Amino acid sequence: MKKCTYKSLLSYILIWTVLAQGLSCQAGWAYADIGTDSLIKVGEEASGDAASTEATVTTEPIITTEPIVTTEAIATTESPVIPEEAYNVHASNAGEGKVLLSWFVRNQSSTGFYIYRSDNVTGEYKQISTVPNQNMVRVTYTDEGIVPGVTYTYRILPYHLRADGSIITDKYSNTCTYKKEFSAPIVKSVKRSGKKVTLKWSVVSSAGGYEIQRSTGKKYKNIKTVKNGKSKQAVLKNISKNSDSTFRVRAYLNYQGKKIYSGYSNTITVYATGTQKIINKIKRLKKKYPSYKYWNHMGKSNYDSTTVTSIPCRHYLYRFRYCNSYYCPNGVLGLQCYGFAWKMSDLIYGRNAKIKNHKSFAKAKVGDVVRCNNNTHSVIIIEKHDDYVKVGECNIGDTCMIYWGRKMTKKELKGAVYSHRYY
Repeated sequence: MKKCTYKSLLSYILIWTVLAQGLSCQAGWAYADIGTDSLIKVGEEASGDAASTEATVTTEPIITTEPIVTTEAIATTESPVIPEEAYNVHASNAGEGKVLLSWFVRNQSSTGFYIYRSDNVTGEYKQISTVPNQNMVRVTYTDEGIVPGVTYTYRILPYHLRADGSIITDKYSNTCTYKKEFSAPIVKSVKRSGKKVTLKWSVVSSAGGYEIQRSTGKKYKNIKTVKNGKSKQAVLKNISKNSDSTFRVRAYLNYQGKKIYSGYSNTITVYATGTQKIINKIKRLKKKYPSYKYWNHMGKSNYDSTTVTSIPCRHYLYRFRYCNSYYCPNGVLGLQCYGFAWKMSDLIYGRNAKIKNHKSFAKAKVGDVVRCNNNTHSVIIIEKHDDYVKVGECNIGDTCMIYWGRKMTKKELKGAVYSHRYY
């Protein structure tokens, strides 16, 4: 009985020795919780020459995945739930006098959004509305009463309503701008009766009134204000008959005590009595020498400088054989464009009218003959505007074709020579 007991004890001792050695070879950790502030690490290799199988107590903190919220954090004004710069706002047209703001919700914990607006007149942001977060992916807000010509700037401020009724806000979103075009009126006609001129234009729906400006070749000056946005014409008095007058119109409206203006209309000119006579003669010439006819004598056995046909010259085949010519007042026998322009000038002013040459676009007038395109082409001015003229000419497309009304800009006419005639 004692022998069996002794062998049994030896067996138990051997088994526990093997188990203890196995535990000392493991690479992992076993944890025993002994409180909320520390951990017991079992099986750690001890410092020194020999390994220890005894448990060692450390003071490392417990690892947890739950956020720790303190009373100090709750008292701050920054939201712990709304990420910074989470909202990007866009503005787009929503119809007459309306703008649509839209943004995507990236954090559904936002209770709502404050809408702020500024403009280029006042320069101050004001809260114009509050939009609740209705658990939508995209939130929109329509701002009405948009005034044309004013630049509006928008931004939103997300907020979060806490359980205790207080509100915390995030940082502002980006800013976006919107400006509705303030359309300019279109001048339709101008008519002179002595020193009175009647000017007509199209109505601009949002206008509060109109300003009319006049130029006599230099700067524009305001000459009349029409304080009715529905007006479409004005009678201008004491407009000199001895000088050309060019007019333009712009609309205006009142906003926050200031005037907002549209762009200027197209320009229109009422001519001096002498210039108007020239224009009337040009109208008759346009009928006698119509556009798309040819100043030549193709197929004609009898012809002179008044002859026009419906057949192009075919210069590549016949050169100048069938082109008309005209003996110009400066002693030059003019073919094609050169002869045509000077013939028109003689028909307007008379053969013996004096000639004065210059190179100033500003001094150019209706009826002037212009040598342009690096001295390769001649035209006659039939309309004069601030930065362009309209011309009558021949030999369009190198076929002696006649054409009235082509537009030539001030830039195109750089270096041109203008020949003005005097009665």
